[in-house]
Amino acid sequence: MSEGIGGVVAARSGFLLPAYNKSIPNVFPDHVSVRYPTPGSSIPIARLWIVGVQNVTTPPRWEVKPPSTLDGMEYYLISAQWVGKENSHVGVVWINRAQNLSVYSSCYAPNWTCTETHSEKATDEPWLEVHQKPVYSEDGSAFLLLAAVQEGGGQYYTHIKHVDVLRQRIAVLSHGKVEVAKILAWDQENHLVYYLGINKERFSVPNLHPDMVKKANQSSADRPGQRHVYVVRDPSYSGGSNSVRARAEREEPRCLTCELAVWPARLHYANCSFWSAKFAPPRPVVGISHYVLECGGPGPPLAGLHDARTHKLERILYDTRPYRSVRLRELALPSRRSFDVQLSSGNKARVQLMLPPSWREELRDAAFPVLVQVDGRPGSQQVTDKFLVDWGTYMSSRNDVVYVKLDVTGARGLPRALLRGRIGGVEVADQLAVISGVGLGLRRLRNRHVARLPAIDAQVWNRGVSHHRLAVLHESLASLR
Repeated sequence: MSEGIGGVVAARSGFLLPAYNKSIPNVFPDHVSVRYPTPGSSIPIARLWIVGVQNVTTPPRWEVKPPSTLDGMEYYLISAQWVGKENSHVGVVWINRAQNLSVYSSCYAPNWTCTETHSEKATDEPWLEVHQKPVYSEDGSAFLLLAAVQEGGGQYYTHIKHVDVLRQRIAVLSHGKVEVAKILAWDQENHLVYYLGINKERFSVPNLHPDMVKKANQSSADRPGQRHVYVVRDPSYSGGSNSVRARAEREEPRCLTCELAVWPARLHYANCSFWSAKFAPPRPVVGISHYVLECGGPGPPLAGLHDARTHKLERILYDTRPYRSVRLRELALPSRRSFDVQLSSGNKARVQLMLPPSWREELRDAAFPVLVQVDGRPGSQQVTDKFLVDWGTYMSSRNDVVYVKLDVTGARGLPRALLRGRIGGVEVADQLAVISGVGLGLRRLRNRHVARLPAIDAQVWNRGVSHHRLAVLHESLASLR
């Protein structure tokens, strides 16, 4: 039950959450007040302080003031970090309450007042995503950040921007129809930037015909949900020829994990398309010498140590396949099929089917119940090639359920412009279009027996929107029967 906390004129409302206190034995639970800002009320004020630890008895402290750009605005504090070898200043990222303006600032002693070094504004997008904190150069004169960049066709993709603070120059390092998920490392000695990318150009299945679904999954290169490791030169690189072709090759990102067929280590990394990597700290003159490449799926995980210059595999660090593969072969696990769906509205959806072990292509008249899982958080992603044995795996293998995961408008890597002022409506319409398409295209599925499972994270992080979407979706499904 919701109730006001702090009096009649309280700026924030909240609810009382029953909690069991283990330290104090009590028959009845305690109640913890959980506060949250309501529309039109003030948000909590966050202040950033710097404390001197030389004098432990009475340590001096200074408040880090936001830049003047945010004067008169309510704002959130996103990240703060020391910058430079000598920790000469602090880099702080702020975003206004409307989340359509983010400000990158540098704050210097002695008064620690911040000055704006860069800003990002939401133009066609309804809001700005909160990405990882910026990656600064060793001297603090430049930094890398993730931001939305418009590519051909008018669609926005998350790319890496290089901001030179001293020269006031901005360069976009990554490009193309690839969604950058994370900046992994910046090798400044060799002028290389490593990052994780999600390729969004995938094979589309417009009508969800079974034969087309099968065809779409014959090639792993056409399957959505993959994640690869890329590398690109930073703008300070000046080596090599200065011809047009040489400059284009320097600026073109290279995918390190896309072409495994040419790798000497391809036998070790069979059935891998969901990657991550961790890089050794850079050393003077040498830079980054090694990195650990991690395969997270769709096969069982493994990791190997690679030379950063030649990318040669030096040794396997761990491999779960020798003992997991034997156990997995003893289980009747569902088969996964992932593909993109082009909807009649012009939107695109990502779909992943978990087909039960009893599924057979030749069983034209068999009927299977369908269970659909949808995450209610904007920017979430469910359709991936990550190795996972979860409740959906159990439902599909144990109860002969076709388990469906959906990523629709607003999910990570899919357009968000249509959500402006319509959160909850566009997503439900896309979900219904995909579900009805599954029922019509795959005749073996009983489209009347469709249920929706809100993801646990959605219940926790986006409870209000999730309940609204659940009610609208169930009402719409009833009209389809």
